[in-house]
Amino acid sequence: MPKTKTNTNIKDLKKTIIDKETAVETNAPDKSEQAKKAEILFDCAAPQKVYLTFNHKGRLVEVCHVLNFPSDERIIQFYKEAKVIQKTSATGIETESEVSNAAVKLWDELAVSRSGYADSNRADWKEKTSSLHKESAITGLLSAAGSFPKILDAEFLGVDDDEQITIQIKSLFDGGWLFPEIIFNQPNAEQMRRYKKIRNVNFRNDGETLVETQSINLPDRAALFGELVFESVGYRAGVPIHHQAEAINTLFENQIEVIAKN
Repeated sequence: MPKTKTNTNIKDLKKTIIDKETAVETNAPDKSEQAKKAEILFDCAAPQKVYLTFNHKGRLVEVCHVLNFPSDERIIQFYKEAKVIQKTSATGIETESEVSNAAVKLWDELAVSRSGYADSNRADWKEKTSSLHKESAITGLLSAAGSFPKILDAEFLGVDDDEQITIQIKSLFDGGWLFPEIIFNQPNAEQMRRYKKIRNVNFRNDGETLVETQSINLPDRAALFGELVFESVGYRAGVPIHHQAEAINTLFENQIEVIAKN
């Protein structure tokens, strides 16, 4: 699928995963202003740095993972593998998640190097990297959260029925946060109907429910993106598919919320 421009729709951008003795989190300074000055663009064709901070022997230490960015097809495959299944039985509801296994598998494919470890250059560094660190690195790599840019009162000139809609995608790139923008044309009623049809899809089979995370059905969201996108700003090699899906989620969920309030 061409990149014209989407758990995990990842809303928690500073993910903390707590184990029995070790806490790991994606750690990225806010580089929005620096990025604007240096004209840094989100480049999904380039390897990316993901920094992790964790507790080691009573001290906070920082390590860095360098990962290739996955293709749209691989991102789709990852979210299909990272499924969450709810099983209903006489004793209640049990939840099984394959997110960790899918993240570890993807990290093994994408990892280029790591630094900050005492034995970073050992031959078996991939095998020795903990699953917790691998999952945290993938969480950071695929982080994306849509929002609407703030408009100053002095800039607001009134409602324009044909006004295009701008959405920012907060995303991790090379160790810092970037805020590329996607500009959409206004969706019509038929496109809203299609979005509602795919927004909360649960697949049931023999008492099991596959929980839709607003990212599993990436191709349909990408199709809506292709129809509505007017321009993308801040991307060098196209908009990756999970960014497309996150932007579409933000666009339509906001409109659904507005309709519900009126």
